[in-house]
Amino acid sequence: MPSYAEKESSIRAGEPIEFVRFTLGEETFRYTTSPQNETLFGEVYENIQIQRTAPSLSPEIAQNKITFTMPRNVVLPAFFLRAAPRQQVFCVIYRKHRGESDLQAISYWQGGLEGITYKGEEAEISCGGLESILQRGGLRYRYQPNCRFFFCDGRCPVPASAVTTEAIIISAAGAQVQAAEFANFPNGYFKFGEITTPELESRFIVEHIGDTLTLIAPFPETPVGKLTKTLAGCDYTSATCKDKYGAFTDNGRDFGGFDTIPVKNLFEKGLG
Repeated sequence: MPSYAEKESSIRAGEPIEFVRFTLGEETFRYTTSPQNETLFGEVYENIQIQRTAPSLSPEIAQNKITFTMPRNVVLPAFFLRAAPRQQVFCVIYRKHRGESDLQAISYWQGGLEGITYKGEEAEISCGGLESILQRGGLRYRYQPNCRFFFCDGRCPVPASAVTTEAIIISAAGAQVQAAEFANFPNGYFKFGEITTPELESRFIVEHIGDTLTLIAPFPETPVGKLTKTLAGCDYTSATCKDKYGAFTDNGRDFGGFDTIPVKNLFEKGLG
């Protein structure tokens, strides 16, 4: 059986198929250049009209990009029309030749989504290589009164699974949604949290009273009847860390801030 390299370099024997996989958290979006749906490593890749630019090799990391063109109504670009996700979207291109086993497939290119441009009925998805992701400057810890960790981010010891509630929305009006499950928690429990629909639409919660949540903005489509996931809120203070989440934070000892920093600036107002 010819190897991938032999078919790739052949003038007539090659019949390449590409499999493009986008990953957003636990969600995956899989597309193929084949004229029909294809299966790779046990996963189905959808046949769509997808094209890409050729990858380039350059000492300038910013030049090592790939742009995909696909219909704007495909799930991935349609999702970005509603809201930009907070997580990084990763991209992998697998490539093999028709008739070869999955063991012959190679990881052709890897990177991360950087932006989407909509032109008529098409969407252009720009992706940078892994090097461009690694080149970005990371956030640095600061000495601050509030916690420097993001809630449930792994550095914060509170597990998201323990403070996430599944709730069926029974009513929605503007930026307010109602569910019976919300009333099982004290007022304010979900304030500063996040609610997510099955379509991965997320909204920040600005208030929680009884069975009603007030969101920072309405959902584009009514969530009534949908099973949502609602993450509890945190205001990043030491009191909340201790009193609300003490069971996970060693009674507040894992608080990531410096709440004893003096509020008064001695350089401005002196010791008096």
